[in-house]
Amino acid sequence: MSDGYEYEIPLRAYIPSPVIVFEPFINFGFVQVNTFKSQKILFRNEGIVEDDINLKTDNLSDITIDPQYFKILPGKSKMATITYHPQDAGIFRGTLEV
Repeated sequence: MSDGYEYEIPLRAYIPSPVIVFEPFINFGFVQVNTFKSQKILFRNEGIVEDDINLKTDNLSDITIDPQYFKILPGKSKMATITYHPQDAGIFRGTLEV
């Protein structure tokens, strides 16, 4: 305080955390029945701490993920491969939980 002048400065502190960035949509396009098509997804950690990534699908037997579990250090990237092997003809939609 100087000469009766007072100013309040708000301060905030956040817990260090990972910030995982990835493409949220995968489009396999047209895939013939009983063939394979793969897409690679890049996961990048823009945070300041390591993070554990676990990729899960709920009852999607036509989808395989490699790797399903991995760690990403701060400032680093990891690639996961999603492979689609359709058994039936038709439009396929599903959810991959990260």
